[in-house]
Amino acid sequence: MLEREEMDMFDYRKDYGKILSREEIEKLQLRRLKEVIRYAQEKSKFYKKLFKKSGIRLSHIKTLSDIKNIPIVTKDELCNQNQDFIAISPSRWADVFVTSGTVGRPVYVPHSKSELETLVMLCAKLMKLAGFRKGDIVYLTLPIGNLWAPGIMFWLAGLDLGCCVIRAGGLSLEEHMEKLLKFKPSVLIGIPSYLIKLGRAFRETGKLDWNIKLIFVIVENIYSFELENNRFNKNKLALELLKVWGANDISEHYATVETGPIFHDCEGGGYHLFPECAYAEIVDPKTYQPLPPGEKGLLVFTNFYVKDAMPLIRYASGDIGFSVPSLCVCKRNSFRIGPILGRVDSLIKIKGVFIYLHIIEEVLMNIPEIEDYYIEINRDNLELNQIKIYFAEKGRLGAGGRLVEKVQTEIKKKAGVNLKVFNRNKKEIEETIERYSSIRKIRRIIDLRGNK
Repeated sequence: MLEREEMDMFDYRKDYGKILSREEIEKLQLRRLKEVIRYAQEKSKFYKKLFKKSGIRLSHIKTLSDIKNIPIVTKDELCNQNQDFIAISPSRWADVFVTSGTVGRPVYVPHSKSELETLVMLCAKLMKLAGFRKGDIVYLTLPIGNLWAPGIMFWLAGLDLGCCVIRAGGLSLEEHMEKLLKFKPSVLIGIPSYLIKLGRAFRETGKLDWNIKLIFVIVENIYSFELENNRFNKNKLALELLKVWGANDISEHYATVETGPIFHDCEGGGYHLFPECAYAEIVDPKTYQPLPPGEKGLLVFTNFYVKDAMPLIRYASGDIGFSVPSLCVCKRNSFRIGPILGRVDSLIKIKGVFIYLHIIEEVLMNIPEIEDYYIEINRDNLELNQIKIYFAEKGRLGAGGRLVEKVQTEIKKKAGVNLKVFNRNKKEIEETIERYSSIRKIRRIIDLRGNK
């Protein structure tokens, strides 16, 4: 269980804005790393076996760099041995979240009461940094049920901050119109592409006559990063979202169900790690060797705030990202990452060339004439992978050829492969995306290989 003084570090009311030196961060993280290892070795069946098999002892961890000697744990292992990771009995669980595992099998992530309290404080700290304030009317378009973490956490944290949180997840467009007009919220929470759809529908009524100060989003990237200039920019999705709602600002963070919201958005761009919450690494997806700042690799986390139910040490998130090499303008010394670039499992072989699908998405996102898109993956008659790109062009009903050639040229330049590209009408694109999406996740990468 977390000690009271340790919980204070997560408390936005006592620690808001505090900046730790690199030495303080390293000292804090090393102490917490040792505590988590000691606990996992005693309480977690999975880690007992892992440490015994690998010969790892707590006495071997003298510096943070020694963590590299601990084997990385994959999502496959968490999925297949979910119960062995859990370190407390169900009688001590306060809540359970779920995330999708391998081939859709769920992974259950329980929390003790003290962990849940800490998680609420952490979310509140994150939201306060984003711009939430006491008295805000917050419109939450995410569901709070079905064991999904984000909606209920933002609701509880919003209440803790003194906000009025309108729970509007799962409503129809017509119901949203009614509630938005009635409550006139100052803050919106949701998935960017859905909020754009909602905003466009609302604009058509001509009744958006109040100010939205902040849009707080999850799941989809709202930033791009120019490594050569060390500069973050709001991407097309973010700019369209701000335009549609006439909002003052937009904020995002990085989180997973397994780790919680351990990175916060920053005015300098990118996402800062809460160093009291976790230790983060970027490693080569194949060799698991550490990568230097700026190199794209697999994000690996060791969780500190989870000390009871399911400790995770060197857990491979499956996300591809990179650490930012320079000191941020905010002067924080904590580990900082750029936008998430995709998933490890998005690496696919096409015509003998291995490419990450996020590279194709970056191309499509950076062509201003494209309004929306999806990527279809399938197999041909020879069982070889094939990719088709479908997009909707702004101001056209479809079938334009000039933009098709431009897209093909840009993809060839960035990914080194020729792909089939199709210009379709906006309605067709939206209907296809909606058919394969859920309220939790908008899917623009549609993998049909399992359907044959």
